[in-house]
Amino acid sequence: MNDTKQKSVNPRDQKIAALVFGGVALLLAVVNIFGQINIEEKYLKAEGVVFEIVFKRRYGPGGWASYEPNVKYYTQDGQLKIGEPIIAIPDFMVLFRTLKVGDKVNLLYDPNGFEVVLNYFFARFWLTIVGLAIGLPFLVVGLKKQV
Repeated sequence: MNDTKQKSVNPRDQKIAALVFGGVALLLAVVNIFGQINIEEKYLKAEGVVFEIVFKRRYGPGGWASYEPNVKYYTQDGQLKIGEPIIAIPDFMVLFRTLKVGDKVNLLYDPNGFEVVLNYFFARFWLTIVGLAIGLPFLVVGLKKQV
């Protein structure tokens, strides 16, 4: 015979766990918002056009392929930049190769000319969206009064 007794979890402990988990998720969301504000201050906005997509392959053990859309765009001072690779592309765009030659894209570029980042709302705020979607229900459960 197996005489194992299961202990019930204290409802107070469940509330504390829900509050902690929800609070951490919301904290991640807020930190991400401030990080994105910092990016907005560092980079300048531009609209560009994808004019070339480069596929680079590395063969051998651990071989990989990279997908680099190159863009041309005008800087805010009117200078034309051609052939700049986009360094930060959302994973789903890489996976499904949704960027095509001729597509117009919103960009954030470094005024020093080192980086071009795709300015795509979901790519920049996915962590905020997920943090809010997870954190808010847990906080509601943790703050709900016991009946």
